[in-house]
Amino acid sequence: MNVPSNDSSPGDETKSVSRWEEMAQIEFENGNFPVAEKYIRSALRLGGADATNYYNLGQILYESGDYLGAIDAYGKSIPEVDEALVNRGLCWELVGDFENARTDYLAALDINSRNVDALVNIGTLELSEKNVGLATNYLSRAAALDPRCNWQLADAYVESGELALAADALETAVATGEQRASIQLEEVRAKLRNL
Repeated sequence: MNVPSNDSSPGDETKSVSRWEEMAQIEFENGNFPVAEKYIRSALRLGGADATNYYNLGQILYESGDYLGAIDAYGKSIPEVDEALVNRGLCWELVGDFENARTDYLAALDINSRNVDALVNIGTLELSEKNVGLATNYLSRAAALDPRCNWQLADAYVESGELALAADALETAVATGEQRASIQLEEVRAKLRNL
């Protein structure tokens, strides 16, 4: 693999940035996050990099477990990269800052009220804080857009004691290909049989 030199001529900056990006992508896909980070940071140092480069750095740092670094990188890609808000929100959650997470999820929903990832993330955040009504609202909206999200909606129903609704939601999730819901469906059915 050819490694671009740091002494590229100014006319080659864009080409060099794209070469660093390509190499970072290859290393990222291979799970070699430290090398991917090194390459994407090289692209950023050259100039000519854009919000996408910072978003990609955020992805690499997230996968490396450097959530604070990812928060910073994602922040530099906002507002150009819509997904950055949701991803940064998730990082805020992972470092225990639920208010900033909530703020990012709501900002993502202000941009696109049909953002399924933002709806699921804020719904599960609200559920973790025992705001079951809000969680059910957000997760119902997500499930209406993507029936696989009935898997998460079922958690809200279980929390509120509505086991029949939870079973229905899980059945829908399984029927639409969300196989992770199968185990929970059996657990909910067992609870219903014991009532």
